[in-house]
Amino acid sequence: RFASLSEVRGRIYTAQTDIGLQEIVGDELRDLPGSAAYKDFPPRVLLPYDEQRILIQTGTRTTETGTRETGTLTLYDGEQVTPFPTQADDYLRQTLLGRSFPLSDGSFCLTTFTGGAVIIERDGRLRRILNKDAGLQSQNVQAAYSDREGALWLALGSGIARVDINSPLSIFSREPSNDVARHAGSLYVGSVSTGVALYRLEPNRNVGLAALQPILSRATQGFRLLSFYDPLGKSPPQLLAAGSAFGIMKIKGETVAPVLSREEALVAGVFSLLQSRQSPY
Repeated sequence: RFASLSEVRGRIYTAQTDIGLQEIVGDELRDLPGSAAYKDFPPRVLLPYDEQRILIQTGTRTTETGTRETGTLTLYDGEQVTPFPTQADDYLRQTLLGRSFPLSDGSFCLTTFTGGAVIIERDGRLRRILNKDAGLQSQNVQAAYSDREGALWLALGSGIARVDINSPLSIFSREPSNDVARHAGSLYVGSVSTGVALYRLEPNRNVGLAALQPILSRATQGFRLLSFYDPLGKSPPQLLAAGSAFGIMKIKGETVAPVLSREEALVAGVFSLLQSRQSPY
């Protein structure tokens, strides 16, 4: 049983179960030094990595117990096989690695059966994950292709997607929002979405990009956001939020708390905030 054929730098490779990686030279199949490491898990994809080494991805297989085991990434230098660890290894194990494709900037796109596509740098660092959280309509990605404009085409289990991975524009939410404020190095959003009043923009490890994370989930709406500064500089700036049902709240990182006590709190909603110039304290 043969694996698929691969061409790397003018040489043709294949692999056989119980034998490992082989090179086709004329009419001859030649065993390669150290290639027996692949005899139980034949390579599926071979890609040039540098002038000497080849990046080899093995295919997903079904074990004797009936479970599906994902493929692995290794480097082969013509004599030895070494692991190629990436920051996406845990994610790839959970979503089942499909195939690996080179991109024009030297990075790699790894497709998965249940988790979209993963883009890694040449040293294995995770750049980003393209899945439903990032806008794909299917988690099953069969193939990838980088066009001459730098866009990434993905063949999905249902449909085709073109991803402008170099675009300076990012979409964080398609829901209506009332206000956006930068405070202490973070972005906050007042939302009119049902069930979430306030968001904070935070790194999302699932996709390798920032994403809006709820910090106040209530059946209400968040309106004006205001960075309140102490003109005397005795206390650090405070981020205040006005809402339709919670009055005024103070935001510190991911923590949201009322500014006024229950006895002092406004019963009606607050829709706007402004720091007075005459009495700014």
